[in-house]
Amino acid sequence: MNHPTPTRHKTSSNSAAPLAQGFTLLEVILALAILGVSIAVIGQSFRLAYRSALEARELTKAQLLAVTKMAEVSAGITPADSVENVPFEDSEDWLYSINAEPLDDPEGLVVVTVLVTPAKPNSQTPIRFELTRWMSEEEIVTEEETQNNGTSLEEDAAGDESSGGRDG
Repeated sequence: MNHPTPTRHKTSSNSAAPLAQGFTLLEVILALAILGVSIAVIGQSFRLAYRSALEARELTKAQLLAVTKMAEVSAGITPADSVENVPFEDSEDWLYSINAEPLDDPEGLVVVTVLVTPAKPNSQTPIRFELTRWMSEEEIVTEEETQNNGTSLEEDAAGDESSGGRDG
């Protein structure tokens, strides 16, 4: 029986060694560089999103304050006289300005503009909200009318007291 005899391969000392299992230093450095850049980009995205969320919150607050002040003007609680940079009573971090100008055409209308700005403006993202509404002159209450109404109300109250508060 002929059995095959195992043959040995001669290896020379200067031949290439078999490839090692694992990553080379260059691959590790490249992977770390890609990871670092990715983390930096994601971090910037989060910072930008956070700043945008703060800006949106401040703009929403300015809008709510402007709508509230315009409703006060419309209801006659706040006179429609032009004022600038007046702090809000319940939110001193914000200022409002009111501008009321009559229109020439059509007559009888007044343009009322309420501008809301922060008391301490941020130089990076200046927030301001302007709300404009056309109102008829009959709807507008001025400071002078408020004072006249206050005087007539006081006279009415004094008249009621002198008559005992009874009619007739």
